[in-house]
Amino acid sequence: MQFTVVPTEPFAVTAERWLEFRKFHCSALPNGKNRRHRYISERTVKSYAQYLRVLNRFFGRIPVAEINSSHLREFQTVRAPEVGPNKINQELGVLIQVLKRADVWSPQMEDVYEPLQYEEGEIPRALSLEEQEQFLSAAASQQRWRLIYCYALIVLNTTASSYEMRGLRLGDVSRGDAMIYVRWGKNKYRVRSIPLLEDGEWALAHILERARSLGVRDPQHYIFPLRLHTNMWDPTRPVSDWGLVKLWNEVRLAANFPWFQMNALRHTALTRYAEAGTPIEIMRCYAGHISEKMTRHYVQISETIKRRYALIAGQKTTRIVAAHKQMIASMAQYPRTQTEVNPNKRG
Repeated sequence: MQFTVVPTEPFAVTAERWLEFRKFHCSALPNGKNRRHRYISERTVKSYAQYLRVLNRFFGRIPVAEINSSHLREFQTVRAPEVGPNKINQELGVLIQVLKRADVWSPQMEDVYEPLQYEEGEIPRALSLEEQEQFLSAAASQQRWRLIYCYALIVLNTTASSYEMRGLRLGDVSRGDAMIYVRWGKNKYRVRSIPLLEDGEWALAHILERARSLGVRDPQHYIFPLRLHTNMWDPTRPVSDWGLVKLWNEVRLAANFPWFQMNALRHTALTRYAEAGTPIEIMRCYAGHISEKMTRHYVQISETIKRRYALIAGQKTTRIVAAHKQMIASMAQYPRTQTEVNPNKRG
């Protein structure tokens, strides 16, 4: 399959063929299953498609050979009120990939193009331990929300992200070793195995019971299958990004935490581990990857907890030492014997 471009064709046409070119096309296996070969991950393909939808609103009708650096600068200006600088850079990064593959990205454009300054993301707010208990109590209060309750317990145990949870297949969680195997992630460090504790095992059992009732049978089936319409599910496809949002919103409103986002549950889980004094190396093994900024944040939490316990222990020691000081002070009031005055002198 060759990727050829007609200079006069619109960017939208070129971009669609470019995305198709990035996919690995191969016949299915004899048993009907799709092959796992790919150039880029399914998540990346999905992200690219989303970026291209945005780019097509601006560049879609422009002939691909006529796109220049002034168009890129104008796109930054138009897009800025809608999203942050990092997202704009990602979108234009895909545009540049398309132009390079079409052989219309010139050295002059390379010199002139200036990406926006990278912006450090804000640390999401984690639930406190009391808030976490309140959220879980709300989720457990209704049968309708039991899925969110079990979902939350597993994340709090494993620190898995919402994308990783939605991508779990039956074969990843049913090996009989009380482990969850994350096979796909946003980077190589996210591919990992995570042990389940007692609460996590209980929650997973309920998730699997629900999954089997929805037709999940094959090891390649997703345990959170896609809902096609009422009482119709496709276990070969994972639930969409919005598939759990409605129930999640109901629970967070019932718990009186309207600000609590689903992606902050992983951060809450890591915060609990940090508060427990878990070494950052172990936390990385659980989480798969923690940025330097978040590493500093969790280390700070851990050190704060250590100082708090040290202060509590120190207060106990201080009380004991104070009693000793009083005892020593009272002993000094008694007349000292000759031996006490000169312990080397024999009687």
